[in-house]
Amino acid sequence: MNKLEQGSSPIPLESLISVLYGIDLVVQKDKNVSQARNKVSALASRSGELFIAKSFGAQEGSTHRIQDEVNLYDYLRSSGIRTPSVVRDTEGKSVVEVDFEGKKIRMILMRYEDLERLRAESISESDVPKIGIAVGRMHKSLERY
Repeated sequence: MNKLEQGSSPIPLESLISVLYGIDLVVQKDKNVSQARNKVSALASRSGELFIAKSFGAQEGSTHRIQDEVNLYDYLRSSGIRTPSVVRDTEGKSVVEVDFEGKKIRMILMRYEDLERLRAESISESDVPKIGIAVGRMHKSLERY
């Protein structure tokens, strides 16, 4: 586990990611990214590529459970299903454990995917077969997982 602190104050998230992943990032204040159970931060590299840092506290389960999530993303991507692409740290790990602000957290860094979101009321009749095909592909892939 990495312990990254400057004196008594923790290193900012963008500096933490720079140290762990070797990517020079800045936090995007204007991106509104949130999830119910996990802290998620939108980040951009200085070259313009977008990333999402997802952190997990102790209550979100074990590192093994988080690695299972990453493995599922990887498996679905290899089956042609669009899922987050998880970035490995400089040591090749996909789930990173750090002491941050006095707490042990686990974190994954993903390349940002600008996915289309459909609301039930906006689905047209022509969308239904496309949705069915996508769900069928995912179901078929998960049967082999």
